[in-house]
Amino acid sequence: MKALQFLPDFLYGQSNACLGEVDVNVEYIWSIGKDEDEFITLFAQTHCHEIIHILIEDILLELFQCEEERLIREMLSEEWDKRLSKYYTCRAFKKI
Repeated sequence: MKALQFLPDFLYGQSNACLGEVDVNVEYIWSIGKDEDEFITLFAQTHCHEIIHILIEDILLELFQCEEERLIREMLSEEWDKRLSKYYTCRAFKKI
């Protein structure tokens, strides 16, 4: 994590799912907080918000990648059997 001095004030934080990084605009959060407790709350909310962005992006990307092959094969009337289905089954679905 690092302070993002180059972000506009209205951006509390940002995330990069490819790198798994969360950046929080600490200076801005400190400047709008009334005290240390409020800063801690705002920081935690911002960090949590950005982590959720990463999680949702990861889930959506995984769903897209898993369904893409099946969709293309169906569009082109190509083979789609249990073996292929098992091969292209998404990790997220295996956990459920």
